[in-house]
Amino acid sequence: MTDPQPRKIRAATVDGLFYPAQAEELTTVLKELFNGCGTSKSQATAVIAPHAAYQYSGKLAAAAFRSAAGRKVERVFLLGPVHREQTAEIILPESELFSTPLGDLRVDQELLEEMQTSSTRIIRNDIPHLEEHCLEVHLPFIQHIFPGARIVPVLMGETTPVLIRILATALKLCLASRLASTLVVVSANMNSYPCRKAESRKPDFFIQHILRGDWAGIRDGYARGSISSPGAGCVASLLSLQETLGGRIELLGQCDSAAATGDEQNIIYYAAVALHGQ
Repeated sequence: MTDPQPRKIRAATVDGLFYPAQAEELTTVLKELFNGCGTSKSQATAVIAPHAAYQYSGKLAAAAFRSAAGRKVERVFLLGPVHREQTAEIILPESELFSTPLGDLRVDQELLEEMQTSSTRIIRNDIPHLEEHCLEVHLPFIQHIFPGARIVPVLMGETTPVLIRILATALKLCLASRLASTLVVVSANMNSYPCRKAESRKPDFFIQHILRGDWAGIRDGYARGSISSPGAGCVASLLSLQETLGGRIELLGQCDSAAATGDEQNIIYYAAVALHGQ
């Protein structure tokens, strides 16, 4: 029987660019990444993973997801920054399904509605999601290791103290009774290029603040230009909930783009981080 109201689908946009466009090849690549990531299955409640093409940072992304593979995950919050036209809003999708070469992932509509009740600055708009790659690159990892899990895709329109607080409040509300079956994934590279200040080109300052759980230091460091990562706001929101999500923060690995490109000038740094439960 035909569905009288066709679902809105957010189609893949960077398949064939950031990851393989064919399902069989993509599955093979995912298996290779998980087998080579060097991380054991664990029970992380939240992770930070890079959003570059798989040849640059795929093993780190696999390491992040594998650190949560020991849990039964029914839903995944995907948090990432808007890279193009930034606005002072937290942006949820209108689409009901997100598509990859491996099939469709269902968006958790109940949780989107619940998030919206926490602030008028949380809106629904498909356009930023259609243009953004930072969440899409993680979808095949979810399908491979948590098949059937629903997703909650969330974009931070700009990095400001107000939006950091709003996102943290919405997450705390939604996770209150669901933490045991939920994984939170922040999509963030450790720097951007070009960087605003020389000291923000390397990731040491950012990573050390992450490992200390110093979300306020990340917020302030981004504001003064010591951190250039577009995902810094989402990381700060996540870490502000450290007491809820987990007490131990683990650096799973790090690398940079020069290993794949040979370009020693325009370097992007990547890291994988896991937050483990109490």
